[in-house]
Formats: sequence, C-alpha cells, structure tokens
Amino acid sequence: DGVSIEGLYCGVKNSGNLTVLKANITADTFGIGLFENGITTIGQNSTDNDIIVRAKEQAIAAAAGTGLSGMVANVYGGLFETTGTEWNDCPVYWAGHGTLNVYGGTFKNVTSSTGAAGILQKNGTVNISDGIFEAKDGIKIVAQVDSTEITTSIAGGNFTGTRSGIY
Repeated sequence: DGVSIEGLYCGVKNSGNLTVLKANITADTFGIGLFENGITTIGQNSTDNDIIVRAKEQAIAAAAGTGLSGMVANVYGGLFETTGTEWNDCPVYWAGHGTLNVYGGTFKNVTSSTGAAGILQKNGTVNISDGIFEAKDGIKIVAQVDSTEITTSIAGGNFTGTRSGIY
C-alpha cells in the first residue's frame, strides 16, 4: 500500500538497490539520497499520485563525492517538489558521476521565481525521455569542479522556467 516517511535530514538513503512503487516522502534536506553505486528505480508501473517526494532542498539528490560512476537511477513517474530558495534547491540535483534516466514525472520548485532548476546536472549522464520540469530554470547544466564528464540527452519533456526553460 505504500509507505509514508518523514525525515529531518534525509527521507530515504540508498547505497544499494532500491525500488519505490508507492510512497509519500517528506524531508528537510533531501527526499531520496543516492550514494555510491546504488541502483534506484522510482515509479515503474505507478502514477504520479502514487509517489510524492517533497523536500526543502532536493527531492532526489546524488552528490559529486558520493555518487560513483556505477550509480543508476531510473525515474518513471512521481511528483517531486522542493520549496527552497537557494541556487541548488531543486527537485533533482545530479552531481553524481553515474547515470540518471527520466522517463516521466513532474518536477517542480514551488518557489520557481527564486528556487533553482527542475533538474540541476553537474556531473555524469542524464537522459530525459519525458517529464514536466518547472522552476527558475526547467533544466540547468553546469560543470562541477571535479567534473570529468557531462552528457545530457533530451528526447522529450516540457521545460518551463521563470528565467529559462534550458539554461
């Protein structure tokens, strides 16, 4: 039937294999934190109403120092919202060195005039096939200081920003 999780720092921390089919996650820092070479699948065969992740800073986060090249995240759907106003407060913060595949979902910073991007990529590979991205920037691609690679592939999706759709 799903799980409801509230956390101050992190709602869910994954360093292994994680499948999320139905959940309501609320956290101050990040909703789903991805670490090491973990494999995460979110929302396969689910609707956006089945998965709701709300966080002040990042709904899905993979940091540069903790997201290794073998990390893979597949997001098929869900509602991912943030409320923060800092430059990196965004539904998806991808600074890890692995691969993020987005097949659908809604990604919003509800303070879109001041919050960051719907997805902020600073490292690794991001493949987007579908999804709705709404924030100050729909998607923002910038090089991380330790970046050795950035690959972005956009085959579909809707990118809306108060500053730009793609930045």
